[in-house]
This record gives sequence, structure tokens and C-alpha cells, in this order.
Amino acid sequence: MTLEAEHYARARSMDVFLTKTDGWSGAQIIQAVDDLNAEISHFAAAATESCSFAKRSKAKAASLVVPPELENCTPWLGPAFSRILALRDHAQDPILVQLALQASIVICCARSLSLFCVGFPSKLDALLTRILAHMQTSEPQATSSRWRALTHRSIRMLYPGLEEYAVSELVTTMLRWSGAVFALCGSSGGPSADASSLLPAQLRRIAEAVYKLARVTREEILSTTFEVLVVDGGAPFEPGRMLNKMREGEGDEGHPGLPELGGLGGNGNGAHVNGHRHSHGLGHGHGAHAATAHPEDSGKVLCTTELGLRCVTRRDTRTSVVDPTATAVAAAVDPAEAFESRMLLLPKVLLDSAMDVIERG
Repeated sequence: MTLEAEHYARARSMDVFLTKTDGWSGAQIIQAVDDLNAEISHFAAAATESCSFAKRSKAKAASLVVPPELENCTPWLGPAFSRILALRDHAQDPILVQLALQASIVICCARSLSLFCVGFPSKLDALLTRILAHMQTSEPQATSSRWRALTHRSIRMLYPGLEEYAVSELVTTMLRWSGAVFALCGSSGGPSADASSLLPAQLRRIAEAVYKLARVTREEILSTTFEVLVVDGGAPFEPGRMLNKMREGEGDEGHPGLPELGGLGGNGNGAHVNGHRHSHGLGHGHGAHAATAHPEDSGKVLCTTELGLRCVTRRDTRTSVVDPTATAVAAAVDPAEAFESRMLLLPKVLLDSAMDVIERG
């Protein structure tokens, strides 16, 4: 083979490498996250219904003193929400227990979906995440995505038992976190016998859905990077970036900015790559809710009850070779502007201002 033929063959293989199409559509990813949110909601409702809670006196609630054994019981929920759960009487109305369970499972799933490879040793996973983050900021979208896909698939092939291990570990964590929420809320007895067998099965379905979503978004999607979102407790409510859980069903709040979903790829996505936030990220195309604030949409976030979703894509900075200044111009671009972001699902949150509504209800 001549040198020219070798170069041509290499260029052709690189072209295939960089233009492989996505295995799943954006609409399918959105549906998968919607289904995961629904499964989490069903679990939280069933688990709460299966338990009873000891009555707490108003004097104890008014004391604002959390029992020592319950302090730091649920750190993932944050101190503000944990304090409310520890002091409130849930015997008659356990709605906050249900929301706390929902938030706990949502956070657990979000943490798993933020990993490079679910179930992989943490130090190795952190290293792979750093490598991917570097590639995403220095290479074309297709190059970093293809590397991610090949690496993730190779890990699964080398460790065939990884999926079962990852799913089992996720179920164990979700069960432990659920037990901590029940203890914090004063559960007077564990789930019924029937529920004790059904609830782990529900959690396993959730864990399997998380693993499948992680595999698909890492191996089957090359044109963009999908990321699930949760809002940190204590953050101020921002219309257009999140939805008020207590107002769900009051209108079409669901999928902001979806008219162009058929063409996910190449452009139209990007502000949060492997934990690195970019200031331009959110707030594009979220419909009327982004501009109109409701009186109840005020206060700080207590927890996230449903996962959000966005896609992040590196802009194509390749320019014509005719322009001799192209390289210098591309090098001068702000790294934050190298990505586009599109919000596909807004995360749903519970606000501290909702406590008055719940008390009145």
C-alpha cells in the first residue's frame, strides 16, 4: 500500500469514527427519564402507605430541638428539610415523608448517573471522568463521545458481572436511605409483610432503569451529552430553571423547548460537562413559565422530587482553511462559549414556602 493510500484509508476510518449516528433519539431519552421519575414516585407513595408513624406532640415540634440520634441522619436531604422531617407530626398526613423518600431516591439516582461508569471503583471512575472532561473541552464532540462509548463498552466487556454488582449496590443504598428517612420521621413500625417483598422489587426496577439509561447515554449517543439534574437544597427558586412541585398540574409545564428534538446533535446543547458549570447554560427556550412568576413560586428549595434533563454539545469550531486567522480566533474563544446547552426537562422541587400550604391543608 502506497503512503497516499494509507493516508486515505486512515482518513476514511476517522470519518466513520466521527460520524457514527446515535442509537437512541432525544425523545426516547426524555421518555426514559420521565418513566424513571414515575417509577420513583410510585415507590415513594407505596412505601409511605405501608408504614405508620408515631404521633409527635406540638410541644416537641415547638421546641425546635432535634433528638441527637436523628442529627445528620439524612445528610443528602440537607439540614433544613431534615429538621422539618424530624420535628413534624406525620401520623395523620405523611405527605412530607413521601416527598422525602422521593427526593432521596432521586438524589441517589442522580449521583449514579453522574458517574463515568456505574459500579466501577470510585478512584478509577474519577480518573476516567477527568479524562473525559479534558477531552470534551479540547476535542470535537464526536471524538470525546466516541472515546467515552468505546471505553464504557470495554469496561462492561472486561467486567461482565459489573451490571449485577452496580444494580445490587444501588438497591442497597436506596433501601438504607429509605430506612433513614423512616427513622427520621418517627416510623412506628416497618413496612407490612407484603410491602417488604414488593418494595425491594420496585427499587430493583429503578436501579435497572438507571443502569440502562447510563449505558445508553454513554454508548449509544455520540452527538451530544445528556445530563440529569437536581437542584441543591437551599438554592433560591428560579422560574424557567425548575418547577414548583406544589403547582404541578396547573398547566403545561412539562417539556421546555422541545420543538427541534428530532435533530439533537451537532449543535443545540451544552453547559454542564462532567460537573463543570458554564455560565451560559440554562434559561433558553423554556416557554411562558420562564418569564412569568407565580406568587407561590418564591422561597428556597428544600429538595428535588423529580429529575431534570438537559443536553450539552460542544460547538463545532472548525472553520475554513482559507482564513489564516481561523486558528487564532478559535483559540481566543471563551471556553464557556464552546458549549451549547438545552434544557429538556425541568427538575421539580419542593419549596420551603410550601410548608404553610401543607399546614393549612
